[in-house]
Amino acid sequence: MGFLGKFRHDRLFLLFLIILVVLGMYLRFSNYDEIGYTHDSILTVTGAIAWFYPYPHFPGLIYLGPPLGNMIIGTGCMVSNEDFSGVLQVGPKFSPNIPILMGQSFVNAEFHCKAPNYLFGLIFLLVLSLLAIFLFKNYYALFSIAFFTFSQFILKWGRIMSVDMIFYVFTFTGLIFLWKSYEAEKSSKKENTFFIFCFVFLGFAGATKFSAGVYFLFAFLLFMGKYWQEIKLLIKNIFKTLKLDLANKISTPAETKLRPFIIKGIFYFITYVFVLLIPYKLNPQHLYNIYTGFKRIAPNVSAMRLNSNIFPVINEFLIKINTLDLLIFLFSIYIFIRLIFKKQKQKREKFILYLVFLFLFTTLFFESVGLLFRVAIPLLLSIVFLMGLVFSHKEYSIFKLFKIPIEKRKKIFFIFLIIYILYSALITVPHSPYYFRSNEIICIFEREQCDQILLEDFNLVATKQTMKFLGSILKENETYRYQEGEAPQIYLRPNDPMIYYQLFDLNLNKQLGRSPTLAEQVQYFHPEGRDLRYYVENRWYGTNTEEIEILKKEYQPNYIVKLDNKDVMRIYDLFNLTKKGF
Repeated sequence: MGFLGKFRHDRLFLLFLIILVVLGMYLRFSNYDEIGYTHDSILTVTGAIAWFYPYPHFPGLIYLGPPLGNMIIGTGCMVSNEDFSGVLQVGPKFSPNIPILMGQSFVNAEFHCKAPNYLFGLIFLLVLSLLAIFLFKNYYALFSIAFFTFSQFILKWGRIMSVDMIFYVFTFTGLIFLWKSYEAEKSSKKENTFFIFCFVFLGFAGATKFSAGVYFLFAFLLFMGKYWQEIKLLIKNIFKTLKLDLANKISTPAETKLRPFIIKGIFYFITYVFVLLIPYKLNPQHLYNIYTGFKRIAPNVSAMRLNSNIFPVINEFLIKINTLDLLIFLFSIYIFIRLIFKKQKQKREKFILYLVFLFLFTTLFFESVGLLFRVAIPLLLSIVFLMGLVFSHKEYSIFKLFKIPIEKRKKIFFIFLIIYILYSALITVPHSPYYFRSNEIICIFEREQCDQILLEDFNLVATKQTMKFLGSILKENETYRYQEGEAPQIYLRPNDPMIYYQLFDLNLNKQLGRSPTLAEQVQYFHPEGRDLRYYVENRWYGTNTEEIEILKKEYQPNYIVKLDNKDVMRIYDLFNLTKKGF
């Protein structure tokens, strides 16, 4: 009986697996309409729908990113049958006119444009569950599955219109096939098939986000590691050709054959490149243009340089996990050290260690991992698999530490799992659809950092609810300032050209040699004959001029937009400012 057959007969395992999947579905789809467009998702969707119109340029130039994820999101938008032909007038990387061209279509199609991301969020849970089952081959795979079910950062990116969740799915599907090929018999048909599927899905991942390239290198290095004897033979032959005596010091088994290894390596590489280039219409020039454009606008994110501080990434991870996760994480550090010094490692242990080392390496040498937590998420999940080893039957497990008899371990694990699911559900379900929370133990020492991360998460998804509230108080002869790109205009006054705001600031800056004060904005800024009345202050993305800081310090906000009972957005009525203390 195969190990999947063993699981089919383990009713307790199946019961908890079904419970976790059902909970995962609920968490991912509840309150579907609450979260709308963000600034980044406006460009994402614009580039996505351009694929379905005779756009005069390569559509990827709109958002300067790989095409595949946008194609998938665009498919969802087009199902709405809305008219997005205004995209033909959008220039590459020029977005101020998007609301006036397609604002109402964006609002009408929001349900459909979000659907691919939500579906991929569920698929990601299933993919991670499969990887955990294949990797652990035992009931304690359920811990990792439970973590993925309730993880707030996985839930977050399954609800925001971006290509990240699509990228996660392709990457971890590739990792499933990489693991299956790694554990398969060397040179078998099964191994070859799994490697092919691995590089196909990693090609899809690379066609979705540039950061996927590191997984291709990881997979290819793992392939080379498995065929180390063939590599030694290749090096030996090179030394022989160069007539170097070093060739005599390299020994390989007599049955080692070089030709099949070289053919496989070339075929896997060609497979990856071919799949990667399909969304680029098999034209490497499109890939080059997009990547160079991306490097130009985001030099820090695209740079490879030594990052001496990896702690912010781990710190944010710890802030976003619950207390039980934190305890297991601390124990997993002990396991990590034990595994490093363990001489005879199982393939599973090696694979998990390699994934952790990949996370450490990329965090040290790729600045984007440290700057953008969403880029670090797939790398950080290696830690979750390391945490899963806490419940294994190995000499480093928690069961061994407390000398728990093997016949009692399964019962104890499922008791813990029940507690874990109940606790996680209690601190997660009531907070739908945002799920943003901080680990109170970590926040005792990192309160300011916790508050900042929490507010950044809320601010990212607050636009729709903020504009809904602002629309309820804004009169026809009044307008507002909200420094959050095009997203606010999608929901309120999409026909007001955003260029008004930009030209006003530009002209006054030129005339005055400085930014206009709030009083000058109220006096001179009258788009379409409207009076500037409301200023929406976004605590982390707002304009932090000296005057705005005075406004925040000396005056009370007239209105506060709350999400999940948290103060998120503050709105000032510039006609009716109230000093603090009055």
